[in-house]
Amino acid sequence: AVAWKLALGQRRGLILVGGSTRGLAQRVATAAVREIDTTGRRVTALTAVRGPLPNGVHGVPVEADAEWSPAQALRAQFAMDVDVILVGFTPDDALAAAMVEGALVHDKLIIATMPSRDAVGAVRGMLALGAEPWPLAEALNLVHGAAQVRSLCALCRAPLSEVKMALAPHGLSRAAVNKAKLFRAKGCGKCGGSGYRGHRVLGESATISP
Repeated sequence: AVAWKLALGQRRGLILVGGSTRGLAQRVATAAVREIDTTGRRVTALTAVRGPLPNGVHGVPVEADAEWSPAQALRAQFAMDVDVILVGFTPDDALAAAMVEGALVHDKLIIATMPSRDAVGAVRGMLALGAEPWPLAEALNLVHGAAQVRSLCALCRAPLSEVKMALAPHGLSRAAVNKAKLFRAKGCGKCGGSGYRGHRVLGESATISP
């Protein structure tokens, strides 16, 4: 939460949101925009879907298959009186370059999505699209990865007895292992015998150090 607050408070930069699905990444990015004070900063969203946007956010519909590409639409916003731009597209090489340019050259805060199950994967995706490492590192304020996973059924979940063995490969400290309470799926009539009911979103955030 602290890393997000600092990143969203920056005047310029790139916040990259990775998600295991495009819809999940866009939901996280849109939720982040809701935390921005739109009375003091003008926020624009470039999106291909005419869906609901947070209050105070100006939507700019862009047809992905039209002659006016998402990269061109983003660059058009650089000349506008806009402070924050939400990019609701999966980047291609042209859009990736425009995102970095907007953050570094035009002093915009850009929030964009990238298909990825973790934060590092989102950075790899930008590099694979031809983004130069040093400008990308300079532009990035925050990288976030999100994945949707099944939740254990709260009615029948069973304690996992071999806690230390389960956590040992993940490099946790002895104190963290001793405090851990782990459970496994069991199955009951409420969850159809699967041991799972519902979903939750897991996320990780990373900042770029010198």
